[in-house]
Amino acid sequence: MHKNNFDLIRLAAALQVALAHGERFIVQASDTLRSVLEFIPGVPVFFFISGFLISASCERSSSLGSFAIKRVLRIFPALWFCVIGVTLVLAVTGYLAAVGAEPGKLLIWLAAQLSFLQFYNPDFMRQYGAGIVNPALWTISVELQFYVMMPLLLLLFRVSRGLFFGLFLFFVAISATYSLYLDPIYGETTAAKLLGVSFIPWIAMFIVGVIAQFYWPRISRFFVGKLAHWALIYLVCALIGSYVQNMTGIMITGNRITILLFLPLSGLILALAYADPRLSGFLRGNDISYGLYLWHMPVIGTWLYLGLPQTYAGIAACVVIAIGVALLSWFAVERPALAMKPKTQPRVE
Repeated sequence: MHKNNFDLIRLAAALQVALAHGERFIVQASDTLRSVLEFIPGVPVFFFISGFLISASCERSSSLGSFAIKRVLRIFPALWFCVIGVTLVLAVTGYLAAVGAEPGKLLIWLAAQLSFLQFYNPDFMRQYGAGIVNPALWTISVELQFYVMMPLLLLLFRVSRGLFFGLFLFFVAISATYSLYLDPIYGETTAAKLLGVSFIPWIAMFIVGVIAQFYWPRISRFFVGKLAHWALIYLVCALIGSYVQNMTGIMITGNRITILLFLPLSGLILALAYADPRLSGFLRGNDISYGLYLWHMPVIGTWLYLGLPQTYAGIAACVVIAIGVALLSWFAVERPALAMKPKTQPRVE
């Protein structure tokens, strides 16, 4: 499992999110590039890969404490670097002074951003960029909830496969209900918003990755060396999904991707991850996907706040700037933090 292309896939997923957000907020288009990109949505890809890799990490960890330390080191140093950096940008651009941000309220916002309540968005932050300083951070809250759930999922899998898969099907039903009914109808209510930033509508995607990892020794032959097969399968499914979406008007792509599309997409991800072992060395162990994901919206928000050109060239410039800051985050913050992770036990297969 060590030689794989997951870092490359995560980088592609982060680029997908950055480009989709760029088109949405900078050029404010909805029917061109983003409509195509949403058939391989970055956030669900992240959730699947997270389930696959985090479950393996949990299995190999010597203790819950060791698992928790590894997760903290992966998430929080880069997050804190981003939050502090963005706060400095807000100060330097004069935004905090312009809105008269009170120190007490600013500290509450900072505490939420630095902990696990990244979706908190006070009124005085709603005039910057897209109306939220860093809207992409809601997934950090969800991801942290996945980490808390992971040891429980592993325990349940070991105790009762029936209960484990029953719980999975329950979450699949909840996810479908949320995407088709709750979010479109009740999405603006406080209860619906809180549900949307909980693990409940999203954990089915994570569990698909967990299941794939648990059974990987048995199912790997269906994915390794089968990239062309899975690419064709997903292309056919995506074309059918596009037709259904256009005919019914029901969103089944993007973050709300239906399980009927998500399962073949997951197969494509696994086939890509184990397609060519030589690709695993392309990035030389440098994973800037997380940094790009953290920084792309603050860059876009600052671009908008400064009134810079709202063109496709502007999107490209924002992505390049975000990649540059992501490189700084990786070499200065993330890689040193990851070097402190406890050692993991080799997998017994």
